[in-house]
Amino acid sequence: MSSDPQGDTFGHGSVQLDISSIDAQFNKTRLDFKTSFYSPILPPHVNAPNSVVGFIDVDSDRNLSTGALSLIDIYKPPGYPPSGLRDEYVISIFFEAGSLGNAGVFNAITGSFIGTAPITFTPNSYTISVPLGLIGGNGLVNYGTVIGTFLEPTDLAPNSCCATSELMVPPPKTILSLTPTVNTAPKGGAFQTSIQVTNASALYSFDIFLTFDPTLLAASAPSDTGNVLRNYCSLTPGCLGVNSQLASGPGFVEMKESLIGNFSLAGFTGSGPVFSATFTVAKSGIGTTPIRITSSSTGVGDGILVTSTGSQIQHSSEDGVFSDGGPDMFVTAVPDELSIIVNSSDTSTLRVYGLNGLTGPVSLALSGIPLKVNAVLNQTTVSLTNSTASTNLAITVGATAIPGNYTISIIGSAAVKSKIVTETGSLQLTILPPVPDFSISVSQSSINIPSGSSGSVQVTIQSIHGFQLPVDLTVLLPIFGPGLTTSFSVNPVTPPTNGQASTTLTLLVNALDFPQTVPLEISATSGSITHTTSLSLQISSFFIFTQPFPLMIRPGETVVTFAQIVSVNGFSGTVQLGIVPVPAGVTATLSTNSVTLTNSTSASVALTLTASPTITAGNVVLFITGTSGNTFNTGFLQLQITDFSLAAGQVDLTVPATGSATSSIFLSSLNGFTGFVNLQVTGAPSGVSATIAPSSIVLSSGNSTSTSATLTVNASGATAGNYDLTITGSSGPTVHKLTVKLHVTDFTVTSSPSTLTLSPRQVSSTTVTITSLNGFAQPVTLTVSGLPIGVTAALTPSSLAGGAGVSTLTLTLGNKPALGTFVITVTATSGMIVHTSAITLIIAK
Repeated sequence: MSSDPQGDTFGHGSVQLDISSIDAQFNKTRLDFKTSFYSPILPPHVNAPNSVVGFIDVDSDRNLSTGALSLIDIYKPPGYPPSGLRDEYVISIFFEAGSLGNAGVFNAITGSFIGTAPITFTPNSYTISVPLGLIGGNGLVNYGTVIGTFLEPTDLAPNSCCATSELMVPPPKTILSLTPTVNTAPKGGAFQTSIQVTNASALYSFDIFLTFDPTLLAASAPSDTGNVLRNYCSLTPGCLGVNSQLASGPGFVEMKESLIGNFSLAGFTGSGPVFSATFTVAKSGIGTTPIRITSSSTGVGDGILVTSTGSQIQHSSEDGVFSDGGPDMFVTAVPDELSIIVNSSDTSTLRVYGLNGLTGPVSLALSGIPLKVNAVLNQTTVSLTNSTASTNLAITVGATAIPGNYTISIIGSAAVKSKIVTETGSLQLTILPPVPDFSISVSQSSINIPSGSSGSVQVTIQSIHGFQLPVDLTVLLPIFGPGLTTSFSVNPVTPPTNGQASTTLTLLVNALDFPQTVPLEISATSGSITHTTSLSLQISSFFIFTQPFPLMIRPGETVVTFAQIVSVNGFSGTVQLGIVPVPAGVTATLSTNSVTLTNSTSASVALTLTASPTITAGNVVLFITGTSGNTFNTGFLQLQITDFSLAAGQVDLTVPATGSATSSIFLSSLNGFTGFVNLQVTGAPSGVSATIAPSSIVLSSGNSTSTSATLTVNASGATAGNYDLTITGSSGPTVHKLTVKLHVTDFTVTSSPSTLTLSPRQVSSTTVTITSLNGFAQPVTLTVSGLPIGVTAALTPSSLAGGAGVSTLTLTLGNKPALGTFVITVTATSGMIVHTSAITLIIAK
């Protein structure tokens, strides 16, 4: 037992359940956990403010390197040391709220439900008896507990490290016996014997007879001086005395006694004298008589012992004997009364006492054995050593034995010189009828239900031994189990006598429940009888898997990927498939709209995706949906739409008719685009050549990755005007274009008048005009050629800025110029551009 200090609670509410001690004891079959409190508690099903709930952590292998995190370590407040536990099992007191009188036992590692354990409550404690068959092992465990109300945890124990279970010491049996067992006295003499009680518990009153042969013995009134009740009363506050009633008659003496006081008296616990009686031996005749401890003057029963609550204390009695004759024996059974239900067994100890010097072997035999009852002596011959011997008697009552009261005689015989001494003892056997009972069974041990769907099984209650009462059915669900809804078509179920009745259990599985195997326990209760049966629930479904992840696609590209639809946990059925949402700019089609799965199979479906040429780079998600009845699941696919961008450093290029220009072309990877991009230029007019170098560029992944190419334009004799050059970047189906405006510029030269007629010594002029074409704005230089002899020329000005203007050509003739018609040429030059204007000069006398 581990004590817990008072006042160490850590909750915040008005009700603070405070543990006073915890204890765990085990035997070969069970492990009992007892938790006691400083204040009253109530069971969870009462749903009161002081209803206690919580958990017991069980470290069955006592190994901190295995097991799950203890619930104490989860719920403990700051400052508390580690629990020193790693759980293999958890016992839930919460469970009693839905399963009256039962705690739930769970595997702490998997969270699965294992079974139930009876839980009993007193005003200040509860005890949970866990069958060792549920958790295995020998019962030696480390443990601890955390408890509280439905609102909050309030206490844990122990406060540091952990407690260890202890071997259960079985409660000692209560026995009434005569001291001495064998009594002798001469004729007319007297002897005294006393009744002793051993291992009494809460003894409040008794009514005991001693019976004997009245021809051999007479008894005086019994005495209770110094007996257990009087000593208890003298030491116990609130005890007002002892009420005694004496009676005697031929062959019997009786003492009936009880404590006087209220029923708060606990009663005597322990061992000591009950009463004594003095016997007088008859003056005539000799013989042997048993002195029996009984419940009446007729010799029935073993005496009556009662507690303060009126409950009889189960006990056995050991009779005595008086003998004043020759060698003899006393044969008795301890206990001398057995009550055995049909189809079960029990044992008694046969004791043989040698009287008046009888020693040696004693043969034992049985008679009066009822039909369908098997009674077997461990030894049929015993040897009297120190005047006593004993052996065991095993009695098995068959299933068809007839209930009733029977007397089995135990006959002992021994040879004394030339004669045989025979004595008979008896054992009162009461065969009890079978207790009405029932069994529970389920039509199948397991059921497979897809998530979101329902299924049903038949639960049957079979009447045994005439049982015909209503049986309440409950499905016990794991604490960490799925969202399961259960219902019975009939509940409670009442079977006819020795017949059976069935009900349909329907199980509805939540659509969001993950595929798993869930151990269910179906509990059937009628009064104090509870039976359970197991049902394994397999929640099945299907999964949808896609790959690769993410799937890369470019504008204008078509890719094919595959979706795997996989049966999980035994799913079978036809799955209807769909795609949602289909992003803008993407078309998506499945190779089939449905697949049929059987247990543990899968199906592959092709998914074809096409991206629009104009789709924008980015990431989008689409879902492949699957529906089969109420079972629904999805798989998702992320599309990584990659692309590249195309841009020009100069989108307007101006080129003189015989000039050149360049512009940078920039390419950038968008959203992870990787690959070759081919570049070309189209749209150059006659007289213009346009090239891009390099014509192919590799882009690497990365949104910030960029590179450039150079566009070169050469004009040679091109006509002035505006033209569109188209730059095309292509990578497979992905094509992007941009336009670069090309402006070809030029100028013209004209003279007016273009014909001059002059005579010697005359001066004349003409106007030379430079006209800009398509925005030409470069300087133009003018020169004159073709002058005849005797003619001089002057251009004013000889150079024009801005690509346009007027110059005056002045011609002066000498005294004797050459006569005739001549062509004078005005040449206008700007860079590589040369234009001329012809002037006709006529010289006459």
